[in-house]
Amino acid sequence: MGTLHHFSRPRAASQPAAGATGRRPARVSFNRQELGQILNVYSRNVMRGEWKDYAIDHGDSMALFSIFNGQHNHPVFAVAKLGGKSKRRGFAVYAGSKKLRQGAELADVLSVFDRKLKLVVSRQG
Repeated sequence: MGTLHHFSRPRAASQPAAGATGRRPARVSFNRQELGQILNVYSRNVMRGEWKDYAIDHGDSMALFSIFNGQHNHPVFAVAKLGGKSKRRGFAVYAGSKKLRQGAELADVLSVFDRKLKLVVSRQG
């Protein structure tokens, strides 16, 4: 006969080996609100035809939202959530290996993608 598992109760963890703590470091990931903010910026640039694809990676020290324009195999931009055991927590935006902006708030970091409108005055006649 099969075993019944109650998903409302956490399962008991297996016993760690002698001398081991049995704990893995918590993985850094984007929460729903952060992902919503990033996807809002991403979708605007997809509509403009500038960005074509994305990838999300989660690790022990950072989470990455990589943005591709379809012409290259490497991302043109990456939005990073820094965390884990790192002392530098927060968010950063990279263009290749160059850090464009870093800060504690995601909205401030994403403002690097805001387009600045310029008034162009034509002097005729």
